[in-house]
Amino acid sequence: MEHDPREIWENVKFCVEGVLEQKGIGGERIASVGITNQRETTILWNRETGEPYHNAIVWNDVRTSGIVEELVERHGEMILR
Repeated sequence: MEHDPREIWENVKFCVEGVLEQKGIGGERIASVGITNQRETTILWNRETGEPYHNAIVWNDVRTSGIVEELVERHGEMILR
């Protein structure tokens, strides 16, 4: 299961713009933005282009479970599941 990272970003911008307008403040007052999206969802962005490398991998996607199991076997339960 995946999500389009551009859609997530557009929704974040929409929310931030709404709050700025409602509060009558400028964007320079924002130090950071945190996004929580079902905790384990992951997106990697290219620092130079600003583009995501792939869609967001959502928490219930099990494509990497084999890799996780292999890492647990090699290194023990140091990996949180």
